[in-house]
Amino acid sequence: MATRLRLWRLLFLCLLAACSRAPQGGPATDQFQQGTEAMERGDYAEAYCAWRPLAEQGDAQAQYNLGWFYANGYGVQVNPTKAVDWWQRAGEQGHIEAQFALGMMYASGDGMEPDLSQAIPWLLKAARQGHEDARDVLRKSLRENPEQLGEILPLLADQEWLGSQREVKGDKTNARAGPGTDHAVVTTLDKGARVQEIARSGSWVLVLLRQPLALVWIHSRLLQ
Repeated sequence: MATRLRLWRLLFLCLLAACSRAPQGGPATDQFQQGTEAMERGDYAEAYCAWRPLAEQGDAQAQYNLGWFYANGYGVQVNPTKAVDWWQRAGEQGHIEAQFALGMMYASGDGMEPDLSQAIPWLLKAARQGHEDARDVLRKSLRENPEQLGEILPLLADQEWLGSQREVKGDKTNARAGPGTDHAVVTTLDKGARVQEIARSGSWVLVLLRQPLALVWIHSRLLQ
């Protein structure tokens, strides 16, 4: 996750001109544009001075940008706590990229202690808004660390983006704790039971059950 966060740091500058837009019209727009142009020139001090007042007034995009200043050290000392603070202000207003940045910061522990209990809710907020990278991170986390994410299963149960719907075709199908017959049987499913595919490992499929709510593995030949 730390690698993905560093990639987003690099993309921030590339995407700035396209994504950093204040509402059309008025002095705030001009001030925001001044900050954007200064950032593109590498004049971090001018960009900071242009965006800081807007961020304090509640502009979510300016808040998100200041978060990157403190995350990357753009003209200021690197300060993950301040980065999180600005991203949280933007994220609480529904800023999707701030929500994703917060989730990744908490997950990676880049400059701070990792905290999945904080990371997952922010990633989920972004995922629900359609953020594909947030969705990919959550799918990967469910596949690799299901025991750590069990508490969020109720929040994921109604999310169509999580995976495709499948149907059990075996009369009595064993759902196991891992991808293989050496893993314990968690429950047995009847023919026609609906499950949601999350990930694959060889010929085994990780699925989300609704009744009972659980993550289990089923051999692919037993699903349609």
